[in-house]
Amino acid sequence: MIQHPSHAIRAALNPKHALGLLLAVGIAAGLGGCQSSGVYDDVPIDRAVGSSANIDSLTAVIEANPRDASAYNTRGIAYGQAGKLDQAIADFNIALQLNPGSYQTYTNRALVFRRMGNTQQAIADYTRAINIKPDYDAAYVGRGNAYRTQGNYGAALADFNSVIARNSGDARAYYNRGLIYQSQGQHAQAIEDFATAIGL
Repeated sequence: MIQHPSHAIRAALNPKHALGLLLAVGIAAGLGGCQSSGVYDDVPIDRAVGSSANIDSLTAVIEANPRDASAYNTRGIAYGQAGKLDQAIADFNIALQLNPGSYQTYTNRALVFRRMGNTQQAIADYTRAINIKPDYDAAYVGRGNAYRTQGNYGAALADFNSVIARNSGDARAYYNRGLIYQSQGQHAQAIEDFATAIGL
């Protein structure tokens, strides 16, 4: 029977196990495949959000109130989930014209830019979101992952550490920081961050 990785890490970190550290290092090395096989791996997908029925409903809301920035933002999310990335960007652009202070819309557009492989545009949008709301953890985590994708580990670590300093309960920050430590061969720190993320 294959043991779930989180159970294996917890068992490995138990001081009662003599081979705990060795097993934990092996698990961390095995998690190397989690490093980043795609630019959108850390973004959850909800196919129902991108359904044509949901998009049609949101379109009706926009037709009834074409100045509703929130409706464009929400439909942009739905288009992104449906894989209609150009349409998502178009909706986010309109939402930002209507409400240029929407840090959530900048972060949503950044996610789509990342999915399109436009990492620099994603980083610019995450930064805009952070400039509007300096404690918006989702933008820091997103920008940190974009930096990590580029191999800019120093900037990525700064973003993840910023989130952890503000909100020590954010599993995403610990997990992604652990991926960086792992890629740098700092297995003890990586294991500690993975274990913390699992425990949250």
